[in-house]
Amino acid sequence: MKKKRIIKIIIVMFACLLVTNVKANTSDGTTISFIDYPKQNEIVKDKLKIQGWVMSKEANTTVEAYLNDTLVPDVERRVRNDVINAITGYGTIEENPTPGYYKEVDISNLPYGDNTLTIKVLKDDRVLLTDKVTFKHEKPKTWVYLDYPVVNGSYASEAKLKVQGWVMSESANSTVEMEIDGKKIEEELDRKVRDDVIKAVKGYGTITENPTPGYYKEIDISKLTYGNHTVKIVAKSQSGNVLTELIRTINIRKPKTMIYLDYPVANGSYASEAKLKVQGWVMSESANSTVEMEIDGKKIEEELDRKERSDVIRAIKGYGTIEENPTPGYYKEIDISKLTYGNHTVKIIAKNKSGNVLTELTRIINVRKPKTIINLDSPATKNEYVNELVVQGWVMSESSNSTVEMEIDGKKIEEELDRQVRSDVIKAIKGYGTIRENPTPGFAKTINIKEYSYGKHNIKIKVYDKDGRLLEEISRIFNRSKPKGIAYVENLNTTVYGESIYISGWYLANVSDAKVDLYFDDYKIENFNRIERPDVYKVYGDTYGRYTVTPGFSFKYDASSVNDGNHTIEVIVKTEGHEIIKKSFSFKLCKVKSTMTIDYLEQSKEKEGYYVSGWEMSTSNDSYLKVFIDNKEQSIDIDRIARQDVISAIKGYGDIEVNPTPGFVGYIDTTNVFKGKHTVELAIYSRFNEKIASTKRTINIYTKDYAQINGSKHILYNPPYYNQKDSRWNNKKYGLSTFGGTGCAPTSMAMAFSTILGREILPTEIGDYLYYNTNEYNKKTKGSSGMAIIYATNKYHIKREPINSVEALNKALSDGIIVFAAMGNGRYATAFWNHAILMKGYNNGTTYTIDPLNTNNNIWIDTQTLWNQRSSDRDDCTGGAYFYALESYK
Repeated sequence: MKKKRIIKIIIVMFACLLVTNVKANTSDGTTISFIDYPKQNEIVKDKLKIQGWVMSKEANTTVEAYLNDTLVPDVERRVRNDVINAITGYGTIEENPTPGYYKEVDISNLPYGDNTLTIKVLKDDRVLLTDKVTFKHEKPKTWVYLDYPVVNGSYASEAKLKVQGWVMSESANSTVEMEIDGKKIEEELDRKVRDDVIKAVKGYGTITENPTPGYYKEIDISKLTYGNHTVKIVAKSQSGNVLTELIRTINIRKPKTMIYLDYPVANGSYASEAKLKVQGWVMSESANSTVEMEIDGKKIEEELDRKERSDVIRAIKGYGTIEENPTPGYYKEIDISKLTYGNHTVKIIAKNKSGNVLTELTRIINVRKPKTIINLDSPATKNEYVNELVVQGWVMSESSNSTVEMEIDGKKIEEELDRQVRSDVIKAIKGYGTIRENPTPGFAKTINIKEYSYGKHNIKIKVYDKDGRLLEEISRIFNRSKPKGIAYVENLNTTVYGESIYISGWYLANVSDAKVDLYFDDYKIENFNRIERPDVYKVYGDTYGRYTVTPGFSFKYDASSVNDGNHTIEVIVKTEGHEIIKKSFSFKLCKVKSTMTIDYLEQSKEKEGYYVSGWEMSTSNDSYLKVFIDNKEQSIDIDRIARQDVISAIKGYGDIEVNPTPGFVGYIDTTNVFKGKHTVELAIYSRFNEKIASTKRTINIYTKDYAQINGSKHILYNPPYYNQKDSRWNNKKYGLSTFGGTGCAPTSMAMAFSTILGREILPTEIGDYLYYNTNEYNKKTKGSSGMAIIYATNKYHIKREPINSVEALNKALSDGIIVFAAMGNGRYATAFWNHAILMKGYNNGTTYTIDPLNTNNNIWIDTQTLWNQRSSDRDDCTGGAYFYALESYK
């Protein structure tokens, strides 16, 4: 009896333990699970035992195990009588014949440290429950040692680097890799037996795991740059996981090297037309060193000639012998005629046979510009020039065969300047070359400047040497004077209405041969009237003279073939092909005035399209409408209707004679338009086929699914999901509270209205309307009253029917209608606060709920339960009901 009692006590304790642990691993009450092994934060080496159990009211459940999101194959299901006996209320042995699961897994490939085991319980493809536990994959103890190279050792780059050391590890068949400066050495290190290491190093595995702990290799380091480098030895497990690593810094020693430059001398000045003599020597410990030369960072491709220099060998010690330096001297004559004048950098670079820089020497030289002087006799700065410019002067230079060019306003004059003998200049100007370098120092040219604009211009004379390098330049400003003029267009309003335009104006110029051209946009007016204007002479004659015989002009322009919009009348007064004055006068042409309004644009509930209604008024009785979706014209049937209200209210666009049927109603087919946002544009066109007015609306097609309901086609609404605590509006303040705290009703309405109307309506759009236009939101009390849905549906032209029974609720949902619901104490709200949600769809007594606050409530649920949990707050029923069916009128 005692034994039985003890067994019973153990069973009860085990059951309590199971129930206690299960509480954290339940889903929605249908399934329960527990992971026996591994325990939370359990330390595991290379083998992992996976064990646990699952109980479920759902029959034929399956269990999947994942290690760090990777599926573990072939998890074994087992009988667990202890679990069956202890866990009740989650299915019997018929539903759970093998509640246990078991698997031993090799985890040597897992990363060291924290790893996650995830258990998923599934019914078909539906996840009933997910359970997780974290365990630690322990890294095997490992010790790496490096005998050679030594810490901060210095090594010659032309020798081999000896790498030797050992590694001991608990991990069998560990490998060793080597890196230099983070780059892996592809040559494998030779592994060796090291009995001394096996005997001396304990606690890091035996000879079984470490049969060859030693490693050795001689590495070619001739390609490494001089200076410090990082050597890294990396020990890895057989699976490639890093066990440990050792880093050591070494120095690649640069061979001692000395360069000397005999010529050119420091800061020496050299004529560009001569050769530059380059001579010097280099001594180095590095055998077969080479010498290169650069000027201004650009390598001289001609090789320097190497020479024996016994004087250098005798004098310079400690930088290698004659074996390393058989020809220490170097020599070359360099052509510097193409270099610019001024300072340049000469660099001599010594390199080893691998191309690494041993040392370098830099010297500054100056390429001397030949002395040059320019004088410009003409043009004079103060003189003004109209048609011709006389250019004359002289140049003296040390550079033979120099050339002279002229620019005006930065553009080269292609006509060559005439060179002239100037004995007076040769006699007077000394120190800038003789008659040999300057046989014709003078220059002269007469330039036609009629093509140049009036005003100041810059003339520049430039002197170049025979290789095209600039020696000297001189600039001077001259002025081409401009005739004065004035022009005006008189009777041109900012906006011109109608199909004919009458233009009149006048001009004056202070030259007798001035002519006037008139342009309508880019079209030249060939025939216009010339008119005497004594009134213009009276006002402006003293300033601009009386040279213009008939200063007035006028013309009538037929604009019926010109597009509406901005246009320009341009008056250009010319003389000799040059403009004296150009005046532009802008105006806007509007042959036909028009205005329009869309009253509503609503999605159909029975077919794929939108109903549109509105009106347009224009001064032309033959205007017509076009419809565009995303700038693509759509075929549409529009019925024109009488709108006396529009005729009475809208003035200035013609009366009923011009606009007998200003109203329009129609239907826009969107069958071939994809889901998503689109722009609908209604545009009015005149008889000239010009767009004279337009208005745009944005639609958002959320669904294109339809079903036969009660014998007719009906849209299956698929509302967008909004959450009242979205960061875009969560903290927006409305009166007594924030939107995140009280925005359930506006958010639910926004979701419903968006899909019914087929355009994006954000929750704050509804919130703004209710707060600023009614007293039903966050004014008398926190949240929305029952009248809020009444005001909002009226505003947005939404059909609204009250629901006063569960039968009416089921009927509305089965007809594909969205239901707006005020909920009370239950799943969606509490006894202390009410809540607004949406319902859509119907299936065997259940519907799908959309909660603007808690996405966990976006589920299928029994309609009777929903009806029982409706709000009981009278304030939620001030509109006549707690539930409303919402849909389009058409």
